[in-house]
Amino acid sequence: MQKNRSGFQVFKTFYSSRNPCERYCHLSQIAEGGLAYIYRAYDPESDSWVALKILKSKCARSRRCTQAFCREMYLLSLFKHENIVPFFAGGLTENHLPFLALELLEGDTLREAIREKTFSVSDALPIILDLLKALTEIHKHEVVHLDLKPQNIFLTMNTNAPCRQSTKLLDFGSCQAATNLHSCQLDPTWLHPTYPGATPGYASPEQMALYLSGKTSPLDPRSDLYSLGVVAFEMLTGTLPYHLPRRRDDWLDSLEYFASKDHKRVVSSLPVPLNRFIEKCFTSDPEQRWFNAHEAIDFLERYQQTTCQPDASDYSLG
Repeated sequence: MQKNRSGFQVFKTFYSSRNPCERYCHLSQIAEGGLAYIYRAYDPESDSWVALKILKSKCARSRRCTQAFCREMYLLSLFKHENIVPFFAGGLTENHLPFLALELLEGDTLREAIREKTFSVSDALPIILDLLKALTEIHKHEVVHLDLKPQNIFLTMNTNAPCRQSTKLLDFGSCQAATNLHSCQLDPTWLHPTYPGATPGYASPEQMALYLSGKTSPLDPRSDLYSLGVVAFEMLTGTLPYHLPRRRDDWLDSLEYFASKDHKRVVSSLPVPLNRFIEKCFTSDPEQRWFNAHEAIDFLERYQQTTCQPDASDYSLG
């Protein structure tokens, strides 16, 4: 534990942040995750409300959990994008628990929104594009998110356009370097591939293979595009594209079968361009997916421009 605390001290010095109880007031718990508690708090220095994310004390005893929390702090200090939750400060509490001060988001997670309705194409498309734009920022730093799912996507009202929701990507504790660390420009201390986590149902076949084997290896950014395809499908249909068998040993075979065949049937009711977009995300071979998020954005934006035309169904991948 002492080794972990010395790592936190680096963050405390780097961000020059005091104990949150000294700076923030009117704390009230608003959420609880697997690793941390989330509090609503007032910051007199900026005259604004923020969200404080504080690591649970039981998780602080786990080196893996503390590394994930510090990894998120490190990356959020680098990412600057309107579709990524803004980071304000970080440091240690008086009990040596790391904390993050983030923008307080008002709205719902995509998970809550999906429970309430199935999204129309016109409602889903801006969210998908926002997420792709967030991924361009992450991948620009040679990092993969590796936990793209509705629980980690927040929908909040856009103050500049009240009729338009703004999408924010959350939770960067699972991120890893996408390339060999010799070519990665970021601090390898926080991004070295570790035993990979994975959310069954959203993780790509190659991520699931690492998860099931317990091996460590850098993953391609296109693993995130696979997960985005699952999220897009769930938004548009209200269900996951496949259900994994009960036996853990059969998970990978089920994923590979779905990625190669079954999806061609289950998304056939969607508009042809959306069907093609999702199919290309779902391909089991990363080399056959979208080359990067930019390519997918270009495809969807061109489709978006043609949706008012009667021949939009003839739109091709090019």
